[in-house]
Amino acid sequence: MIWAKADEVGWLHLDSSEKSRLYSYWTEAEAIGGRLGGYMDPRQVRVYLKDTVLKSYSIERMSDPTMARRVLRIEDGAIATEIYTKPHGQKLDDGRIIAWSNASDWKLTLFAVFERAYPSPGSVPFGVVLIPNTGKFRTLEDRRLVEEAGRRLGIQNIVWLD
Repeated sequence: MIWAKADEVGWLHLDSSEKSRLYSYWTEAEAIGGRLGGYMDPRQVRVYLKDTVLKSYSIERMSDPTMARRVLRIEDGAIATEIYTKPHGQKLDDGRIIAWSNASDWKLTLFAVFERAYPSPGSVPFGVVLIPNTGKFRTLEDRRLVEEAGRRLGIQNIVWLD
């Protein structure tokens, strides 16, 4: 039920204050916090929601390559020959390397694509998808540094998923 609610509110795109407000709401809601409080210490419900339920939700949703492949215009027939985590990514059968993450992890993500392509002849640092989840990186000014770093690392495409 929590995962469905997280999908409805666009959990991956919320900033920390919006998430905090929802943790409080869900903790106090009889249908969620009230029910969980019957199985655990009611004071631990918020921590459980945050560190167990929604952490696993975020990992699961972010690991899905569908969105990244779509916005990078990766054709349906492209096969992932390697799957990466931290940050999530793939090496495709034609050597393209892609990755996606929250925009706040841009340094890690850009460098991961570069590093994954570097030792492998024929590999190409093809694309990065960044998901702004805070107020930062919503303006062109904030994005210029990230895009310039990507250009210098040879990354062919940086897409901001707003």
